[in-house]
Amino acid sequence: MKLKATVLIIFALIVVLSCTGKNQEDGEVHTVILEGRDGRTVFDILIDKHLVDYIEADKGIFIESIDGIENAGGHYWTYSINGKPGRVACDKAFVSDGDTIRWEYK
Repeated sequence: MKLKATVLIIFALIVVLSCTGKNQEDGEVHTVILEGRDGRTVFDILIDKHLVDYIEADKGIFIESIDGIENAGGHYWTYSINGKPGRVACDKAFVSDGDTIRWEYK
């Protein structure tokens, strides 16, 4: 009976873990969390700590990939500051000490 219960619990954990937090493209959620610093932009802080590919557009920097994870199949990188979605290009968004910057591949 103990073996059956253990197997059932392991199976349930596998199901739960495999069904949470995944995107459709590669089965993983990719998140980068950074801490703000006075006078720096979201972009400045990102490129200090991660490998980033980007393009410069008329309205600002557009992130194409972070740490080799490229925009593809309708998924792309977006950022938020303290839980609020970014409203401008990342090189135009200034942060303060203690702000939480969250990049998510959605």
